[in-house]
Amino acid sequence: MEASETRGAESSNGSVKHPSINLQHPEKDQEKHEVCVPACISPFGEPWRVTPMKKIAEAGLLVAFLDRRDQHHNWAAEIFERQSPSFYTADPILAEVAAVLGTADDVLRMVETGDLELSLDLAAEVSAVQALIKKYKNVPMDPGDACCVRLAELLHGSVIYTVDKTHFQSYRKNGRQPVPCVFPDAG
Repeated sequence: MEASETRGAESSNGSVKHPSINLQHPEKDQEKHEVCVPACISPFGEPWRVTPMKKIAEAGLLVAFLDRRDQHHNWAAEIFERQSPSFYTADPILAEVAAVLGTADDVLRMVETGDLELSLDLAAEVSAVQALIKKYKNVPMDPGDACCVRLAELLHGSVIYTVDKTHFQSYRKNGRQPVPCVFPDAG
């Protein structure tokens, strides 16, 4: 059976057949196997449309990734190794990373290669970003953190990768919703 014939085909037990290559003998690439995975059905009887998670890079993740001496470097390197590009970010985050590292070369190269995508129009979102900074003035919230939270509000299904657990656990998006984040392990 050709791969195109099996893609999306539903078996009698409600699973969807997906082709796979025989990994034990890659030289037999014409030999295909069918792998069944449970079909996700919505309450309306239609398959769920899975949307890829939108990943937001906070300055701490980028600094940890670019500075091998950073205590969270291994975690950040693993994130970039496991997650496919690109990560959404904003101009103030790049400025913060460049200030901490003393150079903008590496972080700008990440933008140039598509690992990072500048996705917040700060001119259009300045009022919302400013409102977040005022709301969290006692934390305090810097412009980079405010841009991350604003991106989380704008990008549905997004998660922020950050080393700043203390601040990001207190921030809320859209008023009262916790901001989904991935933090390094405490160990």
